[in-house]
Parts: sequence; C-alpha cells; structure tokens
Amino acid sequence: MYLKTTICYPHSQADEVGRKFLEVSEKMPDNESLGDIIARAAIKSRDGGIEVFSLVKINPGKMEDAINDTAQRMVEYRSIEGFNYTIDQYFEIEEGLALIGMGS
Repeated sequence: MYLKTTICYPHSQADEVGRKFLEVSEKMPDNESLGDIIARAAIKSRDGGIEVFSLVKINPGKMEDAINDTAQRMVEYRSIEGFNYTIDQYFEIEEGLALIGMGS
C-alpha cells in the first residue's frame, strides 16, 4: 500500500511553509519503520498556489500508524492561511485485484 499526502498553499505563503517544513522536519524526523519514502516532496506551481506531494510505500500493518504520523505533521501547519492537505491511501495492483476476487 502507498500513502500519498498532497498539500497546497498560496504562493504568498511559500516562505512560511518552507520555514515550517524545516521546523517540523527537525521536530518530527521521518519514521523509517513505517515504510520506504518514494518521493519526500515533489513540488509544482499551479494556478493560485503551490502543490507538493509525498509518496511512501507503507510496510505491512503500518498504515494506521502512517496516517496518524502524517496527520500529526499536518496539524503543525494549521495556522498558515490558505494551507490545506489531503491524505490518500492507494493499493498496489495485487492488493486491488484481491479486493475484487482476482488474486491471492
């Protein structure tokens, strides 16, 4: 399974988000026991702001812990105006096929 976190914020908040990212990274280092980081912070500019996503391949049995860890990190950004995020979970193809009875 994969956990994808996407954040969006206005261009005008880029400096504040950058400072907060460094602060949160120091305060809450990556928990490597949760999984393998595929993309820590992939960034693009879009209309009205900046979008960043991270993607982690979650170790078996660690999804709930990974979601909680991510939510705790996102709470740190709550005071930044215009900041929003989503946390999404994705299945690998074998897991998805198994859900519909087409795999082990």
